This record gives sequence, C-alpha cells and structure tokens, in this order.
Amino acid sequence: MSTKQTVSTIPITDATIRIRTANEEMNSSFTTLRSKAKGLDTGWKGAAGETACTKLHEFCETNKKRSEILQGYHDMLQTDVNIGYRYAEILNTKLADLFK
Repeated sequence: MSTKQTVSTIPITDATIRIRTANEEMNSSFTTLRSKAKGLDTGWKGAAGETACTKLHEFCETNKKRSEILQGYHDMLQTDVNIGYRYAEILNTKLADLFK
C-alpha cells in the first residue's frame, strides 16, 4: 500500500519574495548612497577624497554584481524549483493514476 507524499512549495515561494524584496531594498540603498556621494564629489579634494570616491564607486559596482546574482537565484527558485516542482508533481500524479 502506498501513501501519498506531498511537498509544500509555500516556503520556496516565501523565500523568493523575501529575496526579491531584500534585493530591491539594497539596490535602493545603494542608489541613495551613490546619489548623496555625487553631491560630495566637488568637496572631496586631494588624495583622500579621490580614494573615497574610487572606493565608493568600486563598492557600488560590487553591489551590481551582488544584485545580479541574487536576482538570478530568485529567478531560478521561482521558475525552476517552485514551478518545476509543481509540474513534476502533476506529472507524477498522472502517471501514478495510470497504474491504479
């Protein structure tokens, strides 16, 4: 006798929402930081100012890469794991019904 096994995809859906929201919030923070830093560019003179501007620019570029990685992970969870699992579960159920 077999027992029906089910797996809830709700935690995956919740995780994708949290990842997307966190990514959007971090991107917004970096946009604000970059905007405020641009306002200081003219006042940052000398080697220390140039170093600060360069490091901030590098930091923001690193954020772009981080954002792309998180977005890719979000997309993979949403399309491959979450939807893919549901599709596989539907097919498995249909196959099991054929053997009843």
